Amino acid sequence: MNATGTSPAESRLSRMLYLAVLVLIFIAPSQRAYAVHPRYGPFITPADVLLVLVAAIWIIGLISGRRLRQVRRVPQAAWALVAVAALSATKAVDFKCALVEIVQIGLYFVIAFMLLVDILRRRDQVQTAVNVLAAATTIIVVWGLVQYLTEPDPMDVCASFGNRNVYSGYLAIVLPLLYGLSLHLGDRRWQWWWLGLVAVGIVTMLSGPLLWCVLGALIAISAGHERTTLVKCLGAVVIFVVLMPWVFPRSYEAAVHELGNLYEEGQVYKVAGRADNQGVRQVRVVKKRWVEWQPALNMLADNPLLGVGAGNYQLRIGEYYGLLPDVKKSEPDTSNLYLVIGGSMGLAGLVSLVALLSYFWRLAGGLWLRVETDWERGLAAGLAGSIGAMVAANFFTSLLVRGTGLVMILVFALIEIIARQRWTSPSSGNN
Repeated sequence: MNATGTSPAESRLSRMLYLAVLVLIFIAPSQRAYAVHPRYGPFITPADVLLVLVAAIWIIGLISGRRLRQVRRVPQAAWALVAVAALSATKAVDFKCALVEIVQIGLYFVIAFMLLVDILRRRDQVQTAVNVLAAATTIIVVWGLVQYLTEPDPMDVCASFGNRNVYSGYLAIVLPLLYGLSLHLGDRRWQWWWLGLVAVGIVTMLSGPLLWCVLGALIAISAGHERTTLVKCLGAVVIFVVLMPWVFPRSYEAAVHELGNLYEEGQVYKVAGRADNQGVRQVRVVKKRWVEWQPALNMLADNPLLGVGAGNYQLRIGEYYGLLPDVKKSEPDTSNLYLVIGGSMGLAGLVSLVALLSYFWRLAGGLWLRVETDWERGLAAGLAGSIGAMVAANFFTSLLVRGTGLVMILVFALIEIIARQRWTSPSSGNN
């Protein structure tokens, strides 16, 4: 035993788990995965495999070290979400899809959350974890910038993700966090690095609704800092928006033209019906991402308590269109997460999700009362902006998918860590 009462074996295990968590954070933002079935999955990413392995070792270490009671429990709303997902499986027409969804929710919202909160115990460990996330984001943004300049299809501006919506969803989580930190950093090199990431990341976001979510979050963070910061941020946003049509035409196309045009266009997203000899549709049809809100509400109304079963939303949504026009193929990852949860897991699931987001939003709003250093103040500001952007972004996409789900849980864990901080000393064996 050392001076802290921890055996050398436990110290080595703790260090190993900490390094594994850093690797997990670095590889989490990616949708590259092994597909058991090319269409129905499940899709297994390297981050998922690593998470399961690390979690198994961590749990064994907790049991052998008799530390189970010391682990910070997840919020009750997270347990409720898992329980509702399991209960909703009784309504599922495809139990395999339901089981995959239940496992993912339990793995992310319970296991991953408790693991991160338990492993990242020291201030320097939290700081390193954020730096690792920033390093991964640097690679992703540079990758996205290259695609922005070279790929003609906006869907292909996606870096390590499957499409522009998941890529933009990831940046909606991370960019406000980095921006908040940059406002409080004393080191100019880090400050300009992260501000540069935010600026370039915004330019490469070609999912219109999510771009506006991020800009709103940055303005909100600036408003909580200083008046001059707010003026500078508003000025930069106004200049960006004014110059969009000429300097950033691809951003203008996504954030203004596409978002302002409610109707389906092009040959990719076809509708049932006739077209003229040039292949142009004779009837204008509202985009499926907006039309689908009504069938999703119909699904919820017909199955109010537990929905149609976790993971069964896409299998059943076609039954609830009625007389509404149904586009044969819609742009991926444009479904409203709240309606997906409501339709698949009923009001019970929707209330659980909203309660969970409200819990972390409330904690994030009070973080500034619990911090001491400038870096912690920046982290508190960034986390508050991140959770706000996430709440807004989920109206236009789902962040609970491969590549962004674990990063979302990391934000939740960081909020919990700062809100309940009890920093251990660097010499502690619980590294």
